[in-house]
Amino acid sequence: MAHCNFLSDDDADLFVETGTAVCHCPISNAYFANSVIPIAHLHSKGVEIGLGSDISGDFSPSIFDNSRQAVISSRMLEDGVRTGLPAEERGVPDSRITINHAFYLATASGGESLSLPIGRIEENYAWDVQSIDTTLPTAKLPIYDAKEDLHDDFQKIMYLSRPENIREVWVQGERVHSG
Repeated sequence: MAHCNFLSDDDADLFVETGTAVCHCPISNAYFANSVIPIAHLHSKGVEIGLGSDISGDFSPSIFDNSRQAVISSRMLEDGVRTGLPAEERGVPDSRITINHAFYLATASGGESLSLPIGRIEENYAWDVQSIDTTLPTAKLPIYDAKEDLHDDFQKIMYLSRPENIREVWVQGERVHSG
């Protein structure tokens, strides 16, 4: 099911029971639902969730942009947006997701939610990958030290990658882009 911003806990339980997955399109949800889907809550209940990009309903087909928006939206839900209320009253506790969680939703969880062997670099899974060049001087992807923590590098790639960083794209084992 797409979007699902207004699921109740009973709805979420039914999704778990029936194996119904949610396709989370955070930019589109912000534009058209004027709400933030409680991804962390639904995930904690066992709802299968994949991250998508609803190009008819947002400004970008980029899974990087949608991953970043998923993190931003979750932070807004947790912290709240009604600044006239005291901080402890305005948000929904435990709503925040990390960029790692957003990446999981875009990859492995997305494959699981579709019951397809995609989203993992693993035997018997489709080879769907991107090669990201972190050394382009114009790309503003600052990896300063070869000994830098891989987690820090990963977060920089997820938060700062732009189309010019994408050097190769492989879909179902076929190279479809080389730049």
